[in-house]
Amino acid sequence: MKLYFDVLHTGEKYDFTNKINEVLQEYASVIATKLLYSFIPESGEQIKFINFGGEASILEPFIKQALLEHMSEAAAQSNHFFLNKVLEDDRKEIFKPSPRIINLAALEMLSINEMRKTNEGE
Repeated sequence: MKLYFDVLHTGEKYDFTNKINEVLQEYASVIATKLLYSFIPESGEQIKFINFGGEASILEPFIKQALLEHMSEAAAQSNHFFLNKVLEDDRKEIFKPSPRIINLAALEMLSINEMRKTNEGE
């Protein structure tokens, strides 16, 4: 996908695709590094990761590339998943799970827990 900026009234276009991709790759590298060092497996334990969140699908190719800085492609493929690839399409669901829906549900749960703490403290 190409990302352009049009200058108003001049017709000039500037292609920012490479710059934006660089920033996204750097961001994904930071995310991958923090993620991998946040969960230290115990002896022999294998940890599987499912990436989700509002922008996970946009960041997917960048995160996959960033993971290769830390591990082999085989290890990345067998231990790192993306929600949109894991979920099956079920047309009966009213609210189809998506990164944004999961974020909203998680925020709602956090709000409820915070309200309970506040109410219990009164």
